[in-house]
Amino acid sequence: MESDRRKLGEVGRLSFTNIIYVALGAAVGGIARYLTSFFITPPAGSFPWATFIVNVAGSFIIGLILFLYSERSPNESMRLLLGVGFCGGLTTFSTFSAETVQLLQLQREAVAFIYIGASLICSLAATYAGFLVARHI
Repeated sequence: MESDRRKLGEVGRLSFTNIIYVALGAAVGGIARYLTSFFITPPAGSFPWATFIVNVAGSFIIGLILFLYSERSPNESMRLLLGVGFCGGLTTFSTFSAETVQLLQLQREAVAFIYIGASLICSLAATYAGFLVARHI
């Protein structure tokens, strides 16, 4: 028996309206990411705080959305707008990867490995925390 609930990364029904939801969410998420990077700019070779912050915040938000719009009240429009669009525009694994490689090239191995560990642990914990918070809303 197939569940009506969708996972956050699933596309669902292809429609112009759904594409607009994703595009609007991605635009707002991208702007939030840009502003975070604009206001938090550490010197080269130091911990990449802006990317870390948006990835952990995005993980928390996606945990909320996972529960609210997939578990409690399946709402494809909100899931696409916030989960796929906003969180997709806000967070970025490619920037995380590039910053990690840059730290390694600068021979800042300790900072690179702290960044990797902290990003994975905090992002996973934030997703779970978002899920738990949404469960109690």
